[in-house]
Amino acid sequence: SPETLLEMKKLDVELQKHMSDLGIDLEKIAAADRDSARQREIKTGDNLTPRLLAGVIVGSFLYMVYYTLSGRVEGLKDPAIAVTIGTLIGYVSAKADQVVSYYFGSTAGSREKNKLLADSAPPK
Repeated sequence: SPETLLEMKKLDVELQKHMSDLGIDLEKIAAADRDSARQREIKTGDNLTPRLLAGVIVGSFLYMVYYTLSGRVEGLKDPAIAVTIGTLIGYVSAKADQVVSYYFGSTAGSREKNKLLADSAPPK
């Protein structure tokens, strides 16, 4: 309900203020987490496996999209097949996004923009 949503937003603001008062910086924590993952990769010395997996994931995503849009998938007019293909592409797309974020980073500004868009009311 609108009242519940308003209360949740108020609680979220209070939580953010409380975290700020305690000196908790979520972006700093996230950056440290990314750095520890990169440091682990440096220490293991295994440059091939992460890059190979990243290439397979991004390549699979691009191939799936191309293959689907080129009209080679039979039965896309069947709702069950269309939902299955859409789910698979969505899943691989999310993994490709993680690969791109890992190698090229994801900014806090981008995350904030996405949050603002999700919180905004749809046009009437």
